[in-house]
Amino acid sequence: MKMQRQSALSVVGALLSASMLALTLPVFASAASAAPSDFKATVVDGPIPATLDSIALTKAPSFTGADEGIIELRSTVATYLGTVQLNHTGAFYGRAGSESELCYVGCSVDGAEEAFSLTFSLPAGTTAFAVRLNPQDGGATTYTVTGPEGATAQFEWGGIFSSTEASRPTLAVSATNGATLSSVTITATQADGCTFLMVGNRSLPCYLYGLDISDLAIGNAVTGETTTTEPTEPAILASTGTDVSQTIVLGVTLMALGGAVSLTTRRRSHRLR
Repeated sequence: MKMQRQSALSVVGALLSASMLALTLPVFASAASAAPSDFKATVVDGPIPATLDSIALTKAPSFTGADEGIIELRSTVATYLGTVQLNHTGAFYGRAGSESELCYVGCSVDGAEEAFSLTFSLPAGTTAFAVRLNPQDGGATTYTVTGPEGATAQFEWGGIFSSTEASRPTLAVSATNGATLSSVTITATQADGCTFLMVGNRSLPCYLYGLDISDLAIGNAVTGETTTTEPTEPAILASTGTDVSQTIVLGVTLMALGGAVSLTTRRRSHRLR
């Protein structure tokens, strides 16, 4: 009779340990996957908007009022928040009757590459950043904007003589929940071995003419801040993915209890032998 009772207790202890292990594992998984990203990347085929996710954007003054014929090499852009640093030096062009532009990779066929990226290091406190491109590449090109935590968005430009030839997309990243942007990267890529048709149906190899930036804007408003409140009545057993800390504590406690029962029954069984 004693052996049967010890065996039953041992089974109960094992079941307690196994059931709480099964209960807590989904909780850990849900806790890891439940955290939302604080950053969002977007692409719009059009001008830089006045606001981005409720954050007001202010354009950089260097893109307005430039004299005709200005050609100046620079690696920074002045904004009301401070200096935006670029990881390349590009030529700033002043053109009458149109927006001035910053161009990178030399803006010539001689500077052909299959991929090119430009990183903007942003002033402290930046929560939104946007650039507008003026595609000039030869052939189909993919433009990608990348922000923190893997926030990405893409725009597919078909190239000259395509349906998207006149597109001038805006690529942007915004931050919420009190987060800020430290850097944003714009990438231009073309497929290996791609070609495009010129006037007269001449087929030419694709090339990157340059990342041509026609406008830039920045903002520092803080949106979507979250607050943490303590529950008035802690639940006895929270459902998976809600009150994670309570479930974990309860699970660990019952696992320890089950282990203790199993250990006690093993010792008693050993003495009875």
